[in-house]
Amino acid sequence: MATQTEIKELYSNEDYCKEELLRGRAIMGNKDTTRKEWSAMEASIQFMYLYCPISMQGIVHGMLLEITMREKYMYPIWGTA
Repeated sequence: MATQTEIKELYSNEDYCKEELLRGRAIMGNKDTTRKEWSAMEASIQFMYLYCPISMQGIVHGMLLEITMREKYMYPIWGTA
């Protein structure tokens, strides 16, 4: 398991954050995404919000809001309400 310092170092890299945001978009746009994949993506973006460069915080915050809204559209696919 990664330490807090390792996580902070990883997410403080702007290029890595951009790649993760693109991966998150791909996950949100795929109706075959499982609940486990969605949760992992959401956790990644939450860590990113804590440690990303300040110049990216607005983008990451917007993505977190979008994740919250889009998750409700996945409930019928996952078979939950």
